[in-house]
Amino acid sequence: CQFATAGADYNTREKTNLIGATGEAFDLNNQTLRYREYHYYSDDNLSHKVLYRDADDTLMVEKNIDYSSGFTTPEYTLLIGPEKKRASVQWQNNELKLQDVEGATVMIQASRPLVIDAGFDHYVRENWLQLTAGKTLKFNFPLVNRSTLAKLRIKKSSCSYKSDTDVCFTLEVSNWLLRILLDPIELGYSPESKALLRYRGLSNIEDEQGRGMVVDIHYNYD
Repeated sequence: CQFATAGADYNTREKTNLIGATGEAFDLNNQTLRYREYHYYSDDNLSHKVLYRDADDTLMVEKNIDYSSGFTTPEYTLLIGPEKKRASVQWQNNELKLQDVEGATVMIQASRPLVIDAGFDHYVRENWLQLTAGKTLKFNFPLVNRSTLAKLRIKKSSCSYKSDTDVCFTLEVSNWLLRILLDPIELGYSPESKALLRYRGLSNIEDEQGRGMVVDIHYNYD
């Protein structure tokens, strides 16, 4: 398959040629629609494009993910806003190069276990048996806007939303002090397909004031 490209008729193509998934992100508090996600994959699944559009269908962010370095540790690039400000995580030998939207870069030693961006979804499926058995797993996660690696942990939990079938996990920082300041992220999965169905918590998409939105994302798969 070929990735669709932005253009005058892109809105039609993304609805008819969609490959992968869509997500609708609602405000976690009042359930108003904040944005939609459109996911496209290459035939070999090594390339993944995500388009984020606001409630008025205006393109907010384009993300391009490259899984050539591993499904849990991909490189990715963000193009943000009409100015297409660029942020990215890239590999250089065994180090990570983090670039924020202001163009500042920093090199960080890749401390493992390591999970990068959308790689967390693959990480959950790769460790499904351990997680569903109740084991808590820890890994490092690069934060571009803070030019650092965060230590995160994930464990099985009860779903906070109404569901008779979903398997839920809580994703939070390992540091106990930061856990007091930062709310955990909740992930809801299908027990049969192991597909991510819900994401509830802080998003990497910012609002007009530059703050990360707190959302409830519902995913659907084509």
